[in-house]
Formats: sequence, structure tokens, C-alpha cells
Amino acid sequence: MVKAVAVLAGSDVKGTIFFSQEGDGPTTVTGSISGLKPGLHGFHVHALGDTTNGCMSTGPHFNPAGKEHGAPEDENRHAGDLGNVTAGEDGVANVNVTDSQIPLTGPHSIIGRAVVVHADPDDLGKGGHELSKSTGNAGGRVACGKLYCQSLFCIQFFLQLNSIYNLLRKKKVIYTISLDVSFYTVLIGFVRNIQISSVVDSLLSSFCQESLGSRVRCRLHWRTITSEHLQTLAAPFSLYWNIGYIIGYS
Repeated sequence: MVKAVAVLAGSDVKGTIFFSQEGDGPTTVTGSISGLKPGLHGFHVHALGDTTNGCMSTGPHFNPAGKEHGAPEDENRHAGDLGNVTAGEDGVANVNVTDSQIPLTGPHSIIGRAVVVHADPDDLGKGGHELSKSTGNAGGRVACGKLYCQSLFCIQFFLQLNSIYNLLRKKKVIYTISLDVSFYTVLIGFVRNIQISSVVDSLLSSFCQESLGSRVRCRLHWRTITSEHLQTLAAPFSLYWNIGYIIGYS
């Protein structure tokens, strides 16, 4: 099982949203958001995990297929269209959603992207407003948070990097790493998905070529690998998977 978490923050609105996916099945989304005005609020996965300019820098809804905005049950919808959450009179919205278009693995993984809750109801693309087919006319972005991986395999490679490099240079050996295929798939898919670096992609492709059933073998030769290689390989982990948020794994 792959797990992820997003900690939402805004001026008055806060929340924690958990994601889990078993195999190729749908992703389950649970959690709660507080500080909302009572009623419906648009709830989406946005394309970028960048919150340097608040929620505005998270970009548009995650939409790899280039479709129009819609309801979660619509065929024509953004992948990130999760509809509305409902806040009670106490301002708290409890979230419990299951959706098949927001995977945590593969080329369209949402890990590293952002969860955003909006000020107003999402009209699900049916409101007739000029923004209905792009944003659901859901109003301002009152809170957001980047999605971080919670699963152990998301960091096992990152945690090995320094020790691997030291071993390679000190012992002058060829070091072989045997990676679980599911981890390797997440790594490759994530790197290609966010286009973090063609160098990372080429390094992984050259190092990790031999498949052993459910494992992938990566051979690192002490004569050809450098500390810069290791730093490059570490980049997607250090930038997009915050170890501080790993509070459980399976």
C-alpha cells in the first residue's frame, strides 16, 4: 500500500488529508478541514506542489488528459476534480472520498502536487459561469498543502545514497542495489511526470536496467559514479518527499 499526506494551511483554514492506494485500485482520501464557513467548498488536486506564493502558485487543477472541469463521477473531468467538501456549523468538513483518477504511483502520480480547498462551492462544470468549465467557479483558495509520500519505499533509496557513495569510493567496488519494482516505478514515473531533470532520467535508465522478477537491479560502478550523480538522484526525494512527514508506512 502507498500512502501520502497533505497538511493544509491558510489564513484561517487548516486541515490534514490522508491518501492511500492498494495496488492499482482507487485512491482513498480521508481527513478533516477546520475554519471553513458552513456549506460546500470546492476540493481539488492542483498540478503543482509549489506553495512559495501561497496557494496561487499551485497552478491549475491537475489535468493530464486535457479535459474540461467536471464532477468526480463525470467522464469529462480533470483528474484533480474531487467535487465539494461540506463544512458544518462548526466550520469543520470531514473528508471521505474514493477516486480512481488520482493515483499515488505511475506516470500520473499526484505525490508532489497540492491539495486545495476553495472559499465557495464547486458548480461541477454545470453552473453556466465563464469559469464553470475551468475551475467550477469555486472562488478563492483558502488553504492548500503539498502531497508528501508516507510509505517506506518512497525514501529507502534516498536514505541509502550517502552510504552507497562512501562505500563505492572507499572500497572501490561495483555496488548492486536490488529495488522493488513498485518503488522503481514510482521513482521513474515521478521523475518523468514532474520533468525534474533529464539527467535524473538518464542516470536511472543507465544504472537500473536488469529486471529480476519483482525486483530491478541497479549497478553502480565506483569508477563512473560521482558525488554529483548521487546528489542528482537524491533531488526528487529531498525536494518532493519530506521525510519529516513520514509518520507511518506499510
